[in-house]
Amino acid sequence: MICFSGSQGQVFPVKYQEGQTLRVSCSYNSQRNEESWKTWCKVREDGKVCDRLITRTSVLTWQRGDPRTSLEDDTYSGNITITMSNLRVNDSGIYWCGIHDSVRNAIDILRIIRLEVSPDQKESPPKYSQTTAEMPTTNLVTPVAISREF
Repeated sequence: MICFSGSQGQVFPVKYQEGQTLRVSCSYNSQRNEESWKTWCKVREDGKVCDRLITRTSVLTWQRGDPRTSLEDDTYSGNITITMSNLRVNDSGIYWCGIHDSVRNAIDILRIIRLEVSPDQKESPPKYSQTTAEMPTTNLVTPVAISREF
């Protein structure tokens, strides 16, 4: 269950064009979460499930096959930096930056981003739309709480 209180549930809207690079910064309590798994995920349309795109532990980085996304974790300052390069229109959606709890398979959300990517003005718009395939369920997580520790 998501627990929203005050500005913790605030969604940050950002707008980009195709080909540009998104950079998102998320702060966390470095003493409490230094060794925790940090993650960036895209929320499905139902708003209840988030597909992890990249997760970083203190030893390794797990990535879902798209090299356009990276996650850097500065455990000293308690800051996560996510970069998504060469944005595409189908990257549009809601994303969570957070701390992944592998035992509960849940995310403590640090920041919610609503990304809108518009077509590059230099190219003509596509004449048809393409639907995306259903995502596998092996990397799904559900939110448990939203915390904004700065």
